[in-house]
Amino acid sequence: MMRHRLAIYFILILGIFFVACFSGNAQTSSNYSQYYLNRQAFNPGAVGFEEYLTASLLLRDQWLTIEGEPVLQNLNISSPVKIARGGVGLQLQNEYSGAYKTTALSFSYAYKKGLSWGSISLGFSAGVVQKVIEGAKLRAPEGIYESGINHNDPNIPIGSERALIPDFGVGLFVQKEDLQIGLSLKNALQSKVSLNTVEINTKPEIYGEIRYIYQVASEVAIYPGILVKTDGIKSQYDVNAIAEVQKNFYGGLSIRGVLGNKRDAVAVITGVKLNNKLYIGYAYDIGISKLRSYNGGSHELVISYRMDFDGISSPSPRFL
Repeated sequence: MMRHRLAIYFILILGIFFVACFSGNAQTSSNYSQYYLNRQAFNPGAVGFEEYLTASLLLRDQWLTIEGEPVLQNLNISSPVKIARGGVGLQLQNEYSGAYKTTALSFSYAYKKGLSWGSISLGFSAGVVQKVIEGAKLRAPEGIYESGINHNDPNIPIGSERALIPDFGVGLFVQKEDLQIGLSLKNALQSKVSLNTVEINTKPEIYGEIRYIYQVASEVAIYPGILVKTDGIKSQYDVNAIAEVQKNFYGGLSIRGVLGNKRDAVAVITGVKLNNKLYIGYAYDIGISKLRSYNGGSHELVISYRMDFDGISSPSPRFL
């Protein structure tokens, strides 16, 4: 009964945020096919939720064969801190897309409370984001580029333009037995960045996640899950199911799409736990939108390291 109530509360809260959300132009946010291995990137409430030090590196190259394709590099380090009654985390992310580059550095803290039915964690993140536009990589219809850069347009910069903006986020993460629920807000400080004559809007985004662990047999478990993110204009979903065998081998599928529109990609996901400390996961996204004719898919690699404070790993930690 409590499990159903939690799911209902989650849906209600997400709906309230969605309806009361924000106006303006939609923005393109980072995609993670293996988001469940990188929750700190979008939900500070998940920081230090598990009882060991975690360091994760995510590398993603999206839409191969398209010039200027999005490239993502994300490093997360998090740990429980008993004296702080929760956990702390540090995140560094680089993202390249054509002439645009975004670098973000943030610190997170989450307060965790154990309850009779499970545990709940409330967290926040604060940091700084640098937006860069490389004018030399832009091309104008009337530009001349044979012997240099001449856009013939005063509104397009020739060199690099940079701007710094503050970043803040909040998140909630709940676990009851095999049910996990997350709700978070990224880019809470809506801002408008002017890079010379180019203007970039940074809009808040809401993330909602539900994940369940279903033990099929003594050595086989299935992890069905869904992640929805929205800026109030456009909503994107990831629906997936991952199988775990002997707590060492993982494989599954994920479907990504935009609500009210066609599906975007299918991700084939696999992973292996090399030992009780180290996990390596890989995902290959197969495009199923109109863009599939122009790109060679997307590659994503995750390397996750987990360790107890005494230097000894947990007997058999679940990496998902």
